[in-house]
Amino acid sequence: MRRVLSFILAITLVFCLSACNKRSSSEISTDKNGDTSNFNKSSSSTVLIDMNNITIEQLENIVITQSNRHNLNAFCYDNSWIYGAWGGETGKGELVKVRYDNSDWTVIDNDTNSYLATCQAVKNGYIYYSQVTETACELIKVRSSGEESEVIVKEHQGSIQLVDNYIYYTTKEIFDKNINGVTQDSSHLYRCDLDGENVEAILEKPVYYFSVFGDYILYQDDKDDMTLHIYDMKQKKDTRINDQRSFFPIFDGEYIYYMSDSKSDEEFKHKLYKIKPDGSMNSQIDLGCYLRGIIMRGDYIYYVNLDDKSRIYRCLKDGSEVELITQDSNVEKMQWVNNSLAYTVLNDEGQITNVFICDIDGGDKVDFYKSDDYWNLS
Repeated sequence: MRRVLSFILAITLVFCLSACNKRSSSEISTDKNGDTSNFNKSSSSTVLIDMNNITIEQLENIVITQSNRHNLNAFCYDNSWIYGAWGGETGKGELVKVRYDNSDWTVIDNDTNSYLATCQAVKNGYIYYSQVTETACELIKVRSSGEESEVIVKEHQGSIQLVDNYIYYTTKEIFDKNINGVTQDSSHLYRCDLDGENVEAILEKPVYYFSVFGDYILYQDDKDDMTLHIYDMKQKKDTRINDQRSFFPIFDGEYIYYMSDSKSDEEFKHKLYKIKPDGSMNSQIDLGCYLRGIIMRGDYIYYVNLDDKSRIYRCLKDGSEVELITQDSNVEKMQWVNNSLAYTVLNDEGQITNVFICDIDGGDKVDFYKSDDYWNLS
């Protein structure tokens, strides 16, 4: 079956990634539903994850979902289905799903516009996805069958995270050209129930790259020089843990891995660092190159190497055993889709022309999402 897709794909993904992800720019979960509520038991110290009360598989899923939320975050996987956006035969945008074996292509919601954004989460038979309109980024909840579609958050920004019966999200980003940055009213962290009711403010300041671990929230504080903070929701205590501009923080149970640049001419040319949640043992992992983004899985860190035409590499967590994963250049963003690596490729004009999917070692690559075609897994 062939489906005609207009070049709206490139416009859609570029718009959505810039509107729904911050800066150079989880759903953190211990299972497919994103529950981390049982992993923080300590109120006397910053224990983001109780390592005595978690399996290897659960920890792996936490790392993977953090990686996805801070990076591409365009697709969701659940029970052999891949969910995401497609331009549609009319070019107006559709939310669709297809099985991992490339069968059962199904349109879930075609009541969208050409700026359909990212599929954020799947839980209890419902899909949560973001749709960018001319004035806002809406969060929509719809059954996986396509029924009962409703806007539950009228305006938000970036990725969401489902924890227990809460949705954590940030509010609209407001940019002020006079200060060349966001205002103090931008990107405040809120939470609500799964129907969008009982809204509660958590952090009323610009928050980016947030991840909720039980009572704690790891995030980047934009107005504090973009440094990493940990907020204790129970004690209402906020702690700054480093002194560097920080992006893409991913906690693996021991260290927070993140990228950092400077305010000089090297801005947005990132190096890789790691730090303990208590702020100790902050150090650079020297890869000998500048990075665009990172995701993690198992013992490996995957990164886009800006010094080799933006190709994907991976290394062990100590920076050793560097390997080239894909020969494709101009890679922008990455994410995990089940046991596969998905990544976007840009043309010379900065438009997304392809989304490729391959094995975690780079093998068996397929052109999953082309600008003139439909999804493909074969």
